[in-house]
Amino acid sequence: MKLPEFPTALSYLNDQIINAQKTFGGATDAMMGLQSYAGDSGIKVAQLQAASRTYTREDVENFRRFVTQAVEWLKDAIVMYRNYPHQIQGLDHNDRPGMVDVSTDIVNKLSADNYYAEITIQDNQEVVKQMEREIATSLFDRGLLAPVELLRQLDRPNPEKTIEDAEKYRGEQQALEILRQFPEAQQILQQFAQQAQMAKGQPAQTTK
Repeated sequence: MKLPEFPTALSYLNDQIINAQKTFGGATDAMMGLQSYAGDSGIKVAQLQAASRTYTREDVENFRRFVTQAVEWLKDAIVMYRNYPHQIQGLDHNDRPGMVDVSTDIVNKLSADNYYAEITIQDNQEVVKQMEREIATSLFDRGLLAPVELLRQLDRPNPEKTIEDAEKYRGEQQALEILRQFPEAQQILQQFAQQAQMAKGQPAQTTK
């Protein structure tokens, strides 16, 4: 199996990322190197454009490394634990689906050196963002990510205020549930409210 030509592949990946950022990333004019309005300086536009491209490249590269490491680990585990005579569903030498022999002789014996992982990420940067959201949601469901961090990964504006409002709403709902379960508590609260209102309406006492 022929290994890829890495300088050429990396150059192609860089070109594809930049093209994807311009075409599919939903970038603003400034991020694409265009003036948002007449007052924008060329330096500002260039800085925004460079920052956008740098973030996009790092974003894709991080996922590429993550997936590559996961696939390499899986490959090594398969070679270690599945390297005994058996059959799997696959493609034969004529590329026809069927049962394929594994580790029955020296020809089909598994060897990690014979394979490498090649990760292909689609040109649409929304795919990368969706991967981020799915990973963040999975971590949150397992209790490994705080709610505010989940909202940040989901690109929610002002996540701290959202959490604060949710906690306030949850507290109000709990209070209403208590009042529904214990009507006497509602009567006590009403009495306190009436007494407080009466106290406000009474004139202040003066001392001589």
